[in-house]
Amino acid sequence: MDIFILLSVVLLFMGFYQITKQGKENLNSGRIFMIVSFVSLIILSGCRGLTVGTDTPMFVRGFSKVDGLADINVYENRFELGYRIFQCILAEISEDPHFLLFVSSLVTIVFLYILFYKYSDIPWYSVFVFVFMMFYYNSMCLIRQYLAISLTCMAFTFLIEKKYAKFIVLSILAGLFHTSAFVFLIILPISFIPLKKKNRFYFIGAAIAAALLIERLMRVLIRLVPKYAGYLKSENYFLQNKLGSFLNAAVFLLFFIVIDYIYAKYPSDDERTKLEYWVALIGFAIKLASIQGWIFSRVGTYFTIICCISLPNALSKLKSRNDKYIFASVILFCCIAYNMVIFFFRPYWSGVIPYYFWNQLP
Repeated sequence: MDIFILLSVVLLFMGFYQITKQGKENLNSGRIFMIVSFVSLIILSGCRGLTVGTDTPMFVRGFSKVDGLADINVYENRFELGYRIFQCILAEISEDPHFLLFVSSLVTIVFLYILFYKYSDIPWYSVFVFVFMMFYYNSMCLIRQYLAISLTCMAFTFLIEKKYAKFIVLSILAGLFHTSAFVFLIILPISFIPLKKKNRFYFIGAAIAAALLIERLMRVLIRLVPKYAGYLKSENYFLQNKLGSFLNAAVFLLFFIVIDYIYAKYPSDDERTKLEYWVALIGFAIKLASIQGWIFSRVGTYFTIICCISLPNALSKLKSRNDKYIFASVILFCCIAYNMVIFFFRPYWSGVIPYYFWNQLP
């Protein structure tokens, strides 16, 4: 745990240092922050031990059973085609499972940093949300899904630019890594729905109603993806994560309230603003639904991770400097509190404790 506390302290120190700079110095310090944080995150996740991460041992075992593309059908009933091709290509280069962990981390974090750097008004703040809201730590546990998530994040950038064909192709590619990623395609038809300051309440009400009726939708999901039925049958698994579901939903409710408040105060027809609003609403609704079934929390991550850019982009619209500092501080405090509560009171929720480096013993 100490190494993650140290990471948090370093990021906070560099972030506060960034605030003190203006003009060109601010730009330069921002670039330094992105480089240092990127390297730090890659080293911690890519060079971790082979059992760090709840699902990491499973992926390591799967990788050890393939020698190259000739073994494309190994784990056919467990892993999607895209991921099987991915691991077989890596196995052609190296048989060391550390190579799988490093490349997976590299691909995931590179794509996310592209999203932060190009589409966030405050990239370093995006990194804060990514780390303190546990997205980063979850990426070490859910390798296959986070590869899919990183692809949907890239697809989202194409949707902002109205490059619909590229959005569809990347979303489908993500689904070939993790079937749940196909849900992200729902953003395409929703993106054509007009969003206005007055009519947004109808959509908020509909989203909450859908979340409360999720038990019926859950049965439909399991019919579509039967292999996830085990999540619903494991009563212990569900009860252990009940408190986490409430906490998670509460934080993303706060995020959506902030985004909604700023949108209402400064309404915009900008495509990026509209899409970020829709994604924040869907993400919160799915997190609310996850209180009734933890499986939905994972699905919601495809949407909630966009909060890494939608929050700083919303904050940048505030005219008052004091308002910006107040909102930014409250959000950051909530993120840090969420992070610390998990690490100190429910460390096993993080999935990465005990942490050890490479082949060192835990």
